[in-house]
Amino acid sequence: MMATQSSKSGKPSVEKEIRFAVVMYGGVSLAIYINGVAQELYKMVRATARGRNADGSSADYFIENPESTEAVYRTLGELLRARFVVDILSGTSAGGINAIFLAKALANNQPMAQLEKMWVEQGDIELLINDKKSVADLKDLQMTPAPTSLLNSQRMYYRLLEAFDGMDKSSPKPKDTPSPFVDELDLYVTATDIRGLWLPVPLADSEAHEYRYRTVFRFYHATTETQEDWSQDFLQGNNPFLAFAARATSSFPFAFEPIKLEDVGIVLNAGSFVQNYPYTELRKSWQRFHKDYNRQPDSIDLHSFGDGGYLDNKPFSYITETLRRRRADTPVDRRLFYIEPAPEHQRQNNTSGDQRPDAVENVAAALVNLPRYETIRDDLLQLKARNDLIERTNTILRQIERTRGGVGKLKVWGARGSDWSSKYLDEIISDYGAGYAAYHQLRVADTLDEFAVAFARNIGMEEDGRSFNMLRQIFEEWRRQKYSSSSKDDLCSENDLLFRLDLSWRVRRLHFLTRLIDDILSGLKHFPTGAADAHLPPEEREQKEYAEEIVKKSGAVWNVPDEAAKDQYFEALSWIKRQFNQAYMELRIRGRKLRSRNLAARDVDSIDDADLKTHVQTLLPLREVKDQLAEILQDEKRLAGVCEKIEALSVSLSSRPEQGEKATGYLCQTMRVVSRMCLVALSSESLPDVPKPVLKNVQDCLRFYYDYFEYFDMLTFPITYATPIGESDVVDVYRISPEDANGLFDAHKSNHPKLAGTKLGNFGAFFKKEWRENDILWGRLDGAERIISTLLPDSPKRTELLLKAWLIILRENLDPANLKSLRERLGTSWDDFENAAQPSVEQMKKLQEGLHIYFERHYELNLEFSPQTAMSALGRSIGVMGALLDGLGQKYQGAQTPAFWLTRLGKIFMGVMQVAIPGSLPRLFFQHWLKVIYVFELFLIVAGAVLGFNNTVMRFGIFSLLFTLSLDLAVRLVGSYIT
Repeated sequence: MMATQSSKSGKPSVEKEIRFAVVMYGGVSLAIYINGVAQELYKMVRATARGRNADGSSADYFIENPESTEAVYRTLGELLRARFVVDILSGTSAGGINAIFLAKALANNQPMAQLEKMWVEQGDIELLINDKKSVADLKDLQMTPAPTSLLNSQRMYYRLLEAFDGMDKSSPKPKDTPSPFVDELDLYVTATDIRGLWLPVPLADSEAHEYRYRTVFRFYHATTETQEDWSQDFLQGNNPFLAFAARATSSFPFAFEPIKLEDVGIVLNAGSFVQNYPYTELRKSWQRFHKDYNRQPDSIDLHSFGDGGYLDNKPFSYITETLRRRRADTPVDRRLFYIEPAPEHQRQNNTSGDQRPDAVENVAAALVNLPRYETIRDDLLQLKARNDLIERTNTILRQIERTRGGVGKLKVWGARGSDWSSKYLDEIISDYGAGYAAYHQLRVADTLDEFAVAFARNIGMEEDGRSFNMLRQIFEEWRRQKYSSSSKDDLCSENDLLFRLDLSWRVRRLHFLTRLIDDILSGLKHFPTGAADAHLPPEEREQKEYAEEIVKKSGAVWNVPDEAAKDQYFEALSWIKRQFNQAYMELRIRGRKLRSRNLAARDVDSIDDADLKTHVQTLLPLREVKDQLAEILQDEKRLAGVCEKIEALSVSLSSRPEQGEKATGYLCQTMRVVSRMCLVALSSESLPDVPKPVLKNVQDCLRFYYDYFEYFDMLTFPITYATPIGESDVVDVYRISPEDANGLFDAHKSNHPKLAGTKLGNFGAFFKKEWRENDILWGRLDGAERIISTLLPDSPKRTELLLKAWLIILRENLDPANLKSLRERLGTSWDDFENAAQPSVEQMKKLQEGLHIYFERHYELNLEFSPQTAMSALGRSIGVMGALLDGLGQKYQGAQTPAFWLTRLGKIFMGVMQVAIPGSLPRLFFQHWLKVIYVFELFLIVAGAVLGFNNTVMRFGIFSLLFTLSLDLAVRLVGSYIT
């Protein structure tokens, strides 16, 4: 294999990154299973994390001695020559809680043990029910006068914040310390704004408004490798808001009340947190997490946030949006895992398929069933469309390579300079062909869009809505008044506009070159050139042939006769790619400054960069445009004046190219710096461990594509324009669920469930610690199985790694009694496997069959409820619900309102439930007075019949007796059902 040892670290080199985007959803106690999966994802990332050398290359492993299943994932990474990275997380409901904790662990190199501890020890229904017992162990919390939810919402928030703090205490995170696990991390957590946020909707001639109820909180981590300054939303100062997002997304209706930001202040002002978290000061720093709510002072305080699953139960779309921004120094394979603890099954319809729903079924579907039902099909189809677009674009590029004929006729961009910028489209179209005209106009439109968006952000405008549409019209008028594609007009050429302002073109060129390097690297491992390809699988043979073709078409000649030469070419390509990525980051960093919101409002004297200061000074006279857009468009004289100011603004960004090296402007300097960085990478004469001829061969190949990029861009930009491609690798989608991982336990064939959390409407795991431990165990086992199986689908090493991971997890998480029973039933097969230097196929087969038989037939998990716990929880729950209904009854007192009757019926039902619980105090009182009432009713009947009382007394006694018998029977039936 290529590069058996890394020259820098002495460890196997990293040929690629396998990046994982993870979607977590599933409510209530199913979060405990998700936590087990999250633990394995975290261990997977830790296992292959590397440090960085000064030149950006990979250094030694960050974790010197891997623990637990990390050792298995390290072996997996070395087999694949890959580093594993989780860089995008999206979560909702209880799955969102796990996503937040995993993101914080990845960003800060902190353990996730605090969350497992919280689930196991605090996920107990006895601690959660919203009465005095729920705050008995928390002196800082006080009971509210009347409960507003079944479970204690403040306690939930308190414990979440406590767990976040526990992570920081166990492994403090210095503010500017980079994460060894991920350079750039996005986390999306959904919630539901129950009040709704009033937002504008742009129309052609006006603006409408509507409420937006779906809310997403975005948290971000980035090192200086990916942007100029640290972005770290997972430091301790943000723990209260992280806990707020976790509580909001998991506010299961009725179980927990919706949360308001002011609720955070109540907990923070309690004794344990008040010193670490000054609420008033921190609130200002949290405004970036709720930007849409900052349009009005304290707007977010008016809003209550409920479970993210109300409207966005399966949050996939954020993954697709984020992929557009991702880049890497090495080739990337992209995976998407979505964790579904309780997969859906097709309903068995009792009615015939052609029978029309009746009125009740129709109303139930409209009001209850369908609004809560969310499919993932559309989201996955969007990912498929993105994959198809990438494959189509790559196919086109490869065809261009194979049929190249006219490239040599094109002039080199770098040699044109000011000469090209002064030419008009009608003068150069004969050189490039008729197709160039559409490409040219698309570039102009894209440049205007980018310029208008940056300007809008600079002056504090939103880049959507009717106002922005009018602003875009003004910019289009500026182009029309100042630039032309025809040499017959007495205006500047549109080429001048593109040469000075089209930053996106430079970004695309860097993306194009890094993609080519990835293609060469993918085929390089199958070199030497000219070797027979018959032994290669079709996909790998195509990779090799394409890499050879890229080199050949450039005119370069590579000689790669052996493994040592491969290492040298690999090192040269990797080094140049790192330089290109650094150039890209320079573009990105400086581009973000130009797109800064409210840049025009900054104090000019506080800006250090002279070119940026000049740009801001030129912006100042244009700030008034924001409030006068309609008037400007209707007044030609004013419009012409604004166009003059926009022209001055464009020149302040990048002056005319005829000034050559004297050209000034922040954007001009940006392009100049980036161009120099690229040219240094393509002309450097020395590189450690790489002979000069090898380095020059690589540079000559890439310089050809650098110089002739416009030809390729002309053919591909119209295809990729306004599409969410980003990384040029397709996304493979996999599910992690109890039904997909069947190596130890086949949920489809078994008569007993794998998870306890699916009982009682997914609340089950809250009722027994044993059940919570079981679900974490299976989360880890299933997570390990799906990770290894998807990465090594056909490898003979897969079974060995799976067995190693399973045995480690069973040793750590299986309860002692079952572990002892398992070891006894396996006999010597466990020890034989672990003691073998290289386990045989027979040994692995015997062990796997033994494990499968044990979990199918002998694994003992008592799925019966504890009567004492169940009765206690039920009694307390009924008390809380009765108090809750009392509060609602006081609010809805009008007998004409549905809520009035609903609360009355609810209180009657709660009363029946209270007296129905066997052994409860209300039941004892009920039974005592029931006997007294029975005696009295019998007395009335007998007295009325024998002593000659009138029939009214006797009838009253009979009717009373029948009512009492009915009530007694109902209570007994309810009590029997409860037990």
